[in-house]
Amino acid sequence: MVSGATLQLSLPIGRTITVTLGGEDFRSPNEGWTTVTSDSELLGATVSGTDHVAIQDALDTIAELLTAHLREDAFETD
Repeated sequence: MVSGATLQLSLPIGRTITVTLGGEDFRSPNEGWTTVTSDSELLGATVSGTDHVAIQDALDTIAELLTAHLREDAFETD
C-alpha cells in the first residue's frame, strides 16, 4: 500500500514541477481523501472523486509491482 508519492513532472514548456500526492489524515472529515500539492502555481490541485479513484488505483498498481521485486528480508519481522 502506498500512502503517498512525490513526482517530478516535465512540462511541455520546458519546466519541471514537483507534485506530492498524499491523503487526509484520520482527524479530517475527508479522511483518506487524496491530496495534491505542488511547488508550482501551474497545477490546480482540486481532486474530483474520479481523480481520487484513478490516483489511488495507480498508486496501488505501483505498490504491487514494486512489492513483487522486494528481497525476502523485506518481509522479515524482528
